[in-house]
Amino acid sequence: MNNQIQTYDDLVAERLRLQILFNQQRKQVSDDVQELKEKAKPLLKMVSFVGNITAPNRNNSLIGTGLDLLANGLTSTLLFPKAGWLTKVVAPTVMKKVGSGLLGRIFGRKKNETGNEA
Repeated sequence: MNNQIQTYDDLVAERLRLQILFNQQRKQVSDDVQELKEKAKPLLKMVSFVGNITAPNRNNSLIGTGLDLLANGLTSTLLFPKAGWLTKVVAPTVMKKVGSGLLGRIFGRKKNETGNEA
């Protein structure tokens, strides 16, 4: 309101105007957040899927140990022999996580139709 408040009625009217404006802006923010959530659903599904694949599976320590040795050997001698230190640290870690997740899916317990582990 551009006019100065002179009377109590002006104050009440200004308060009502500000309350209506506040409610409109709150609704707009709520709508924007809901729209962002809808747009982010595919991204969240992808992140969840990648997280499931890369999550290390610690069920079988023998397979995990073999996978660790294989990842370290492959990256240091065959794949990245002349790479920098960062690549030599990151590549085996990524290989271990991805390999462990994939092997966990292959060798892990299968679920039956009801969703319970068999």
